[in-house]
Amino acid sequence: NKPPPEKLRQHILRSLSQYLHGKSGENALSAAYANIKAGSKEQMYGAFRRASSTLTWQKRTSATTPNSSEIQELLNLILASRIPSIIPALDEVLDATFRRVSYTAPLRASAERYYRSQDLSVAELDSKGENLTMFVRNLSEREKQQLDNWTRSEFGFKLDVKYSGGHVTAGIEYENSGESFNLTDMGFGFSQVMPIIVQVWTLIHRASRLPEDNYIYTYVIEQPELHLHPRLQAKLAEALIKAVIQARKHSIKINLILETHSESIVNKIGLMTASGEISHTDANIIIFSKKTEKSGTQVSSSKFDEHGVLSNWPYGFFDIEV
Repeated sequence: NKPPPEKLRQHILRSLSQYLHGKSGENALSAAYANIKAGSKEQMYGAFRRASSTLTWQKRTSATTPNSSEIQELLNLILASRIPSIIPALDEVLDATFRRVSYTAPLRASAERYYRSQDLSVAELDSKGENLTMFVRNLSEREKQQLDNWTRSEFGFKLDVKYSGGHVTAGIEYENSGESFNLTDMGFGFSQVMPIIVQVWTLIHRASRLPEDNYIYTYVIEQPELHLHPRLQAKLAEALIKAVIQARKHSIKINLILETHSESIVNKIGLMTASGEISHTDANIIIFSKKTEKSGTQVSSSKFDEHGVLSNWPYGFFDIEV
């Protein structure tokens, strides 16, 4: 940790000296100063009161109050002196946090009949799923088998990626069919949903291989329902929720953020709440709306109760007459 400027440190030690015995040396002052860590106002004041175990310190600090201008100035100076060590630590936390954020854009890449093979290592899915086939091709045989097993279990099909003659093809093989159909022949919805499915599996798979930590994995998906019929929208919502539950069993914390206009997705979350598969506290809904085209955006919140019924839901949001 980078030490604070010496002038600031000496000023703080002089301020602390009034709470120690007059014969206390710089070592005792430095030890008290080191015990006052950066934190909230209450945390720092508590640390200040406990910074030294001497009777003189205990007696003199007991006469102080956290709201006095003298104590506030002292604690602010100590907090300022910790900035050189706080910034690198904060940088590490932010870096670790955002490395655990994944994002899928609203309009994913269209499927192609053939993809040119590239002899490159692909370790991450891009936000539009343009490198989906190369990402899957780079999986080990074991990982590919695990992905196939998961997609068969949750959706009844697997993503079939094959290499031939310098090109790669991507297809869908339904369970027990033994026949693969090229993604371009399967409807636009498959190309839109496969990047989401593979990304969810990747989050669970990779997180389970890492040492347990306190970081939260966040997956942001814009309009996951695009080009999917309502039944598959609901099935996707169910698979996403089950993935979070599965991760939780392995002490992996995943937050899903869905930007959606899908009644099927919202209703599926409510049904899973009503059935007890998830708690009513597991899901929050933030609503962005406008009263008129020229008015500002209003932000409100809604949530499910124990029976899966939405509260504070805006009237007419899913209006059957529209």
